[in-house]
Amino acid sequence: SELTKQQNDFKIELKLLEDELLTRLSAADWNFLGDTLLVEKLETTKHTAAEIEMKVLEAKVNEIKINEAREHYRPAAVRASLLFFIMSDLNMINPMYRFSLKILLLNKEIDAHELDILLRFNIDHNYNSPVDFLSNTAWSAIKTMSFMDEFRGLDRDIEGSAKRWKKVVESECPEKEKFPQEWKNKSSLQKLIMMRALRPDRMTYAIGKFVEEKLGTKYVEGRQIEFAKSFRESDPASPIFFILSSGVNPLKDVESLVAKWLSNLEKLLEEYSERSHPDYRVFMSAEAAPTPEEHVIPQGILENSVKITNEPPTGMLANLHAALDNFDQVPWEDLRYLFGEIIYGGHITDDWDRRLCRTYLEEYMQPDQVKIILDEILEKLPEEYNMADITSKTTEHSPYILVCFQECERMNILIREVRHSLKELDLGLKGELAISSEMELLQTALFFDNVPDTWTKLAYPSTYSLAQW
Repeated sequence: SELTKQQNDFKIELKLLEDELLTRLSAADWNFLGDTLLVEKLETTKHTAAEIEMKVLEAKVNEIKINEAREHYRPAAVRASLLFFIMSDLNMINPMYRFSLKILLLNKEIDAHELDILLRFNIDHNYNSPVDFLSNTAWSAIKTMSFMDEFRGLDRDIEGSAKRWKKVVESECPEKEKFPQEWKNKSSLQKLIMMRALRPDRMTYAIGKFVEEKLGTKYVEGRQIEFAKSFRESDPASPIFFILSSGVNPLKDVESLVAKWLSNLEKLLEEYSERSHPDYRVFMSAEAAPTPEEHVIPQGILENSVKITNEPPTGMLANLHAALDNFDQVPWEDLRYLFGEIIYGGHITDDWDRRLCRTYLEEYMQPDQVKIILDEILEKLPEEYNMADITSKTTEHSPYILVCFQECERMNILIREVRHSLKELDLGLKGELAISSEMELLQTALFFDNVPDTWTKLAYPSTYSLAQW
């Protein structure tokens, strides 16, 4: 970064010198050779440009050297990034699957130091393989392990009995093969470490075999667990905990027990409803059965319960209102900052554009301004004409009377539309309805003191603003 900054400074300095020289030349008269100051400036610019050119060449040479040196660090960087993401993935292992490992450690069935070797597997990658069935990486792992007491002499035995080891390594299922010589007597975890060095691609199967040896066949076979047996193994102090995997659902097994127990629940609710503490409450949750035949909840429980449902909000505005319900009052200042500085303002780089965006938001996001206008119109809005009462007052049907009746009917249609649209918008602003595009247009018209289009279609043409209209 320092080299880049230095090169940029050179370019800027050259540009300034050129601009200054051009300015002086344009201002000089026809005999510019007589201008001593201009000639000296030309000479200074020439020397400075030559010096900067030399420094630029040096900088380019240094840049090449830096890039070459940087390439030497690239393999280490690639390995470090690989280790980082591997460790991140290991950290995502669910804690529920770690207990078996802890039990094996506590029972001293596996050695903590050997487990650390298996997990970390630090290798010195400076060895070339002397045998054709092992890569340089695999041989480097073997050589690194040979310095440990548990695996001392492994490298010499592989070289000395290459044919026997080649048979194991090139086997289709090497985890099922016996290691040559005394290495077949090693512990299960030590064999697992050797397998990681020799055939890391078979580690999944090797670990399965390790689990089978230590914990039993039932932990590696994908057989259905008998729920009744698990229930018998539990007791009041040992709850049953379901660890759900993708595609596995024990709900059907549990439902058979729940259906039998629900009658007891109803009796317990009746029993504990008497002489209980005033703050005692029972909270229950259930999903509606897809068909009446599958409905198992007793009618008594439903009748005596306070039934609550919470539908998810529909639309962005409804979700926003659901979030704002956590506040005693709408945090307008926070919302303006969220929209103006983060959501939209984060994409604006020019300071004046950001200022314009903030100004618009300060104008648009004025708390309750539309609500005030809406309430004011509803308050002033007259009641509809009672057409039955009006028509009954006269039996004359002259043209003037008919026009009057028609105008009253048109006015009723307009008043109904105004009242309906305003009440609908009011519910939308409260979050009880999802804001539609028509409601947005109405809100915008009220805010800018314009007559909404849906109203003008039912009224006489007018150029008045909303207040005058």
